[in-house]
Amino acid sequence: MTLFRRWGLALLALLAACSSDGPSRAEENAKASDVFTRKGVRYMEDGRLDLALQDFERALDFDSGNSEAHNAMAVLQERLNKPDEARKHYKRAVSLNEANYAAVNNYSKFLCLHGEQEEGVQLLLGVLNSNLYGHPWVAQTNLGICYKTAGRMAEAEQAFRQAIDQQPAFSPALLEMAQVSFASQDYMKARAFLQRYTVGTPHNAETLWLAVRIEEALGNERSRHDYLQQLHSRFPNAPETDLSRQQFPGK
Repeated sequence: MTLFRRWGLALLALLAACSSDGPSRAEENAKASDVFTRKGVRYMEDGRLDLALQDFERALDFDSGNSEAHNAMAVLQERLNKPDEARKHYKRAVSLNEANYAAVNNYSKFLCLHGEQEEGVQLLLGVLNSNLYGHPWVAQTNLGICYKTAGRMAEAEQAFRQAIDQQPAFSPALLEMAQVSFASQDYMKARAFLQRYTVGTPHNAETLWLAVRIEEALGNERSRHDYLQQLHSRFPNAPETDLSRQQFPGK
């Protein structure tokens, strides 16, 4: 065997080993995309949206077929008040992986909040009927929100109750039930659900304003005053604080 032939065979063997034993370029890109997606989510949770945007863009540069990266980017675009961009990335996330139930949940809620309740409801029912999603109370809560935005209050309440039955401490469902109960003038029930909500989640401007109105409806002057003081001191510039000053001037 000639020297040239021996070198050629050695080179072919080396290339075969590289292709079989080492990760491919596509695999490396997919891993890098996942890393940037996770890092971007942490930045988004910390409120550093500019850095999150950079990481999600890098993630999609590495792998434009990463469903999780598109879902994360869509959530960010919603926070940046760019619904058209959010819709584009949600649709892409779901089309890439119909079993990405986090994306389906997020997209469904997005649709319901943008006047497309029927499509949102159908997507969520598909998730619930699949029995594959590990957090059905999240889908039930989003389903309730869809029904509520469509004015189907009885169905909304049923969905929220089912979510709470499945996960009694799930704060979004508890808050929704407090709001639904307040709207139906069942103030004692509204107070009970709000109290359960605050066991695991601290008050924010929205919940303090709800507490103020509940205590006002129940005729509890002292508690109403306490919640009002908390709202004004902790969230002086919140829209709910402005509403409270209009409804309770001088208090």
